[in-house]
Amino acid sequence: MIPGGNPDLRNEIAHSAELTWATGRKLSDQLALKSGFTLFGSSVRDMIKWTPGGFSYWAPVNIGQVKTAGLEYVLDLSWSGTLFEAGLKTSYNYILALNTENNEGTVNAGNNRLIYVPANQINSRIYASYKSFYSHFLTNFIGKRFLTPDNASYLPWYVYNDLMLGRKFRTGNTEFDLSLTAGNIFNTGYQVVAYYPMPGRSINFRFILNLLKQAN
Repeated sequence: MIPGGNPDLRNEIAHSAELTWATGRKLSDQLALKSGFTLFGSSVRDMIKWTPGGFSYWAPVNIGQVKTAGLEYVLDLSWSGTLFEAGLKTSYNYILALNTENNEGTVNAGNNRLIYVPANQINSRIYASYKSFYSHFLTNFIGKRFLTPDNASYLPWYVYNDLMLGRKFRTGNTEFDLSLTAGNIFNTGYQVVAYYPMPGRSINFRFILNLLKQAN
């Protein structure tokens, strides 16, 4: 196998289904609530997955038959006034991804989970704005992820948070957007890929300038 490649790779064959329900209502003149619920499932034969190999290369391989089922719930609560807006957007995902048959075609009695696919994920964003100023606070929860096909080892769950403060304003035909972001504000130690720690707390400054064209 060429490092990072696989000349024997086969095409995936997949069947999937999804069912979604969504609703929204005004709780008051300023307060609105939206929510949605999705169920999904799929069956994939000869699923292609990139896996870590030797010499720090990742290579695509066919891992047999994979069956996936899960759900997603989304909640969006917003308050809107004349000068002030605020809200909460959050989503929860549960994914059960099982390798039910290996490359040799024999059934895996353990129905082990796929590597690097967390069963639970939560993403939330609290935001607020007043006149030209705005802020966002983001929280992400990632559940544990298995590292080996036999599920003998795993990466633990982690939570990281980002905070953004900014201001948008306009002068003539020019629009400015200035923001300051504190990434991983609580300096959480975590790994997305095994043995590769992610950066700790970071500070980022963003400046966006838009030149607006006047309508004739």
